[in-house]
Parts: sequence; C-alpha cells; structure tokens
Amino acid sequence: MGSEPTVRQRTGVVITAVHPTLGPLYWEFVSEASVGGPDYHSITTRIDRALLLDPDWRTTSTFRLHSNHMERVLRDQVTVVDDCDPDGGPWSQIDFEGELSALHSQSGQSDEEFLDWIRSAEWGDTPGPVVIERLVDHGYYYEWERSEMSDALSHRGPVDLTVVYADGHQANRPAADVVISRVAAGATVAVLLDTALGFALLSRGEVKRARLVLPGGAVIAGNVSEVLADYFELIEDGPP
Repeated sequence: MGSEPTVRQRTGVVITAVHPTLGPLYWEFVSEASVGGPDYHSITTRIDRALLLDPDWRTTSTFRLHSNHMERVLRDQVTVVDDCDPDGGPWSQIDFEGELSALHSQSGQSDEEFLDWIRSAEWGDTPGPVVIERLVDHGYYYEWERSEMSDALSHRGPVDLTVVYADGHQANRPAADVVISRVAAGATVAVLLDTALGFALLSRGEVKRARLVLPGGAVIAGNVSEVLADYFELIEDGPP
C-alpha cells in the first residue's frame, strides 16, 4: 500500500445558467491532455458531467484557464455564415454542432433565439456535487480523474466502522467519517476514509474484513479486496 492517497473525494462549485425551457445548464469540460488532443468545452443539462471547480477559482490561476469557456464553446460548436444574395439581399445561416445541436433541438427556439440566449446568459457559481476521483498514471504525468464510483454514492458521513486484520486483531471507530459507493447489494462496496483515519486503520497490518453500521442501522460487511492509503473495497457478504 502506498503512503500517498490515490483516491479522494472532492466538491466545489459548478457554473450554471437557467434556460427558460431546458432548465439549469452547466459548463462541461474534458481534458484530453493524456492523449495530446484538444480539450472539450461544452454545456450540459447533467450536473454529474459539470466542470467542478474550487470555490475560489475566480481569484486563482484557474480563472485564466476557464474564464473563456463559453467563447470556446461558441468557437467549437457554432458556425455563423453571413452573406448577401444579389437578388434576395443579405442572409445569415447558423449551424450548431455536438451538444449544442442537441440542446437547440430541445429548446423550442429558433437558431437566432438560441444563439442570442447563449451569448447573453449570465453564468454563475452554485454548489456542486461530491465526486470521487482517482489519481491516474499516464506514464509521463499524474492526473486526478473522476471515478465511476461517483455515480453510485450511497452515503457520506459517520458510520460505526470495524476492520479485522490478518492476525485476528480488530480496530473500531464508532464515528468514522466515510464516503461509500455501493452499486448494489452483493456488489463491490468502495469506502473512502479521511487521510488521518486511513493511515491509522489501514497501515496497521493486512486488512481482511470490514463491517460498517450506518446511522439507520443498516450493515455493510464483507471481505476486503483492495486497500490503498485512505481507501478500501470490500465484497459484500451474501444473504445468510
């Protein structure tokens, strides 16, 4: 087990504006640095795909990286052609691509109305979701990337946690602050601890089993299948 966390929980703010028909829209950003491609900038109705930034991002170097987000969206996904027909006079054509094309189709607006809304929308910060991220080794650099565990978060807060080591000894924390990602009963359950608690419990020895009692009394127990610095997975016990 490494001494540095390779899984973490994170929250922050998302950037949003409310469309009259589509409802809340969010900035979406996908880094393609790992494959040497251009980064993806868009907007989406799904908060789980929204760009998650630190609350103070507007006063840090992050502002320089993302402040022109909508300019890049318009550059990449909108084409406006203005011309003049000798017989019919001036004309204009607007083409939307990618996510904007789908959103335009759902908006009920004309090409001009939808483009005007995008250009004039007031984008503001609002609290974002909690996500789980993994530290991914791309060979020449490391990057925190959103984990699929974020899609199955089932609990965030204190639990009564007991771990059992290979030598039979146990350790208990009656109010351990954890994040649990649980796809379904009988499946792998991922448990993320804070760094100090992870070091205290998981560095003592080989962890074989874990038992978590949630505030409502529900119990998750099983054999531990993976252990990292502040994170472990267990295979939940089946019905007796």
